[in-house]
Amino acid sequence: MSDIDAAEEIDQPIEVEEAVTDLNSAIRRVLKNAIAVDGLLRGLHETAKALEAGRANVCFLASSCNEDNYKKLIQALCLEQNVPLIEVPDNKQLGEWAGLCKIDKDGNPRKVVGASVVAVTNYASLSDIVSIGALVELCASSALALVTNKQQLYVYRSYMSVGNPSPSFLTLPLLVLFLGMGLATGLSFNGALSLDAMVFDKVISSNKYHVLVRFDKSDTDGSNEMNFGELVEASQKLKNLLLAYVDIESDEQASDKLDLAKKYGADKFPTYVLFSDGKEVSKYHDGKEVTDISDLIKWLEDNGIHLALKGRTLPLLDRLVQEYFSSDSSERKAELLKEVKASSDQYKEHDLAKFYPTILEKVSGKGDEYCTKELTRITSMLDKTKDSISEDKREEMRGKTQVLNVCKAAAEAASKSGDEL
Repeated sequence: MSDIDAAEEIDQPIEVEEAVTDLNSAIRRVLKNAIAVDGLLRGLHETAKALEAGRANVCFLASSCNEDNYKKLIQALCLEQNVPLIEVPDNKQLGEWAGLCKIDKDGNPRKVVGASVVAVTNYASLSDIVSIGALVELCASSALALVTNKQQLYVYRSYMSVGNPSPSFLTLPLLVLFLGMGLATGLSFNGALSLDAMVFDKVISSNKYHVLVRFDKSDTDGSNEMNFGELVEASQKLKNLLLAYVDIESDEQASDKLDLAKKYGADKFPTYVLFSDGKEVSKYHDGKEVTDISDLIKWLEDNGIHLALKGRTLPLLDRLVQEYFSSDSSERKAELLKEVKASSDQYKEHDLAKFYPTILEKVSGKGDEYCTKELTRITSMLDKTKDSISEDKREEMRGKTQVLNVCKAAAEAASKSGDEL
């Protein structure tokens, strides 16, 4: 049987999640996560259908495929649909990564079915995918070839240009990624509406809940797209919030969108406008080329929108922590601790929520200095390079330090306020 249309998935046991340590393991992570959410298609027929329907986010093609017409078809479809195409050296290797094998008791792949092409149509989450821009840069000196578009590389390089560290395969799962987000005219986001002048009023006026609209240039800085992607992902858990965006192109055809932006006072970009029950509630622009997402989240909090962004502290819990340390009443502190526990349960799916009540319980027993001591202890452990701490554990420890820093700052602010009195 040809490996081109091999589409039967072979069952395999659940494996321990592999650490991302190099380029190949990064690609394996993308494919494994796609399989977990039923977002991976295998074979020419399924991949071609997905490409033609506009459902493919990224494709992987085995360069060992000896059918030139097959390769040309996939390359042409990817170029036509503006879908990234990554070439993997061997079809057996691609088949193994795509789950077309059995795993023996020793963890080794057996009975591998080759796959000449696979397509990713769905991702587990934004933070689980390898940055296409990072792959573009790294593939330049590797055995992999990449067909992509210029704006994808622009997004990645824009991200790197604002002081972010060079990508490490140990930290790639933490990046917000842009594989297959349709960058021909800016990004398109699953979970957010793209608006123009014809439908804008209909969407706003017909929605009784909150609508957050971003007005921005279609060629905006890549970090702005990353920020908006985080907002979109976090908004999926809120039933009373819809995210939308107006991308303004730099040509004459953009006049309607530009007029729309001016109508709502968005004369500088990016500008966020919040609507509720069809009426404008508030507007946000911090005067920066790249929006400060922390300040943006605070603005949303002030307007009653509580977003829980993965990897970031929770503003609602941060405020309770600040009140806890500033209170002189033991009874009030006990009440606040209960509120923190209840709120952390509300955000139990968030990666940092669990740390708030546990840290405050320690503070209640050991005093405010616990935050500084614990932060020093964990930081010292993270600074060690040769130890037995797994990368997953390190990531959990980094998350705890974020909450500890919030508590430490709140304790110091309360102490300073007390000294001034």
